[in-house]
Amino acid sequence: MRTYQTATTLALLLLSAVGASAATGPTAQLVSQSLTPSSLSIPGSGFSSAQTFLANLTVSAPVVAGEAVTLTQVIVSLYEDDVSFDDLIGQYVFSSGLPTLTATQSTQSFSLPITVSASALNSQCGGGCSSFFGSLAEGGGLEFYAQTTLQSTVTAISSVPEPDAGWMLASGVSLLALALRRQRGATSRANGHPEA
Repeated sequence: MRTYQTATTLALLLLSAVGASAATGPTAQLVSQSLTPSSLSIPGSGFSSAQTFLANLTVSAPVVAGEAVTLTQVIVSLYEDDVSFDDLIGQYVFSSGLPTLTATQSTQSFSLPITVSASALNSQCGGGCSSFFGSLAEGGGLEFYAQTTLQSTVTAISSVPEPDAGWMLASGVSLLALALRRQRGATSRANGHPEA
């Protein structure tokens, strides 16, 4: 009976999930950011097509060996810089294709594309960018900047590679069969029957 219990325990341990577990630790910090382009000249008839900006970001985290810091969400707020007050053009949320920081690569740079419609750009000029006075009020161009918010999680990195589920199942069943065979052999000897 004891052999059966040991084999069952081993089989359950083999079938249990081995994976990354949540850990507490450092979070990703924004080291630097820039926006390309940071300014646009206003066309004489205003903007007629969408414009794509790149938010160029460098992030870092003091990651220790055995952990990883994964960016889960980046929120970029795009502003048009005015003399009196700055206009929020929009907030852009990114949650896929973001980097993971490790002890060997604790700083990474990446770019996120932001597309702004022509109507959103034209609305940045008082009276519209297609008007002479709207363009004049902006000095013939628009200046932009971005503010970025990061969200990240810390996970433990397993130093033991995860075994395949099929292999684990086969190992568990084999151990169980071995334990039952030994149990059957021990019962046969106890009853005076020779082992087969």
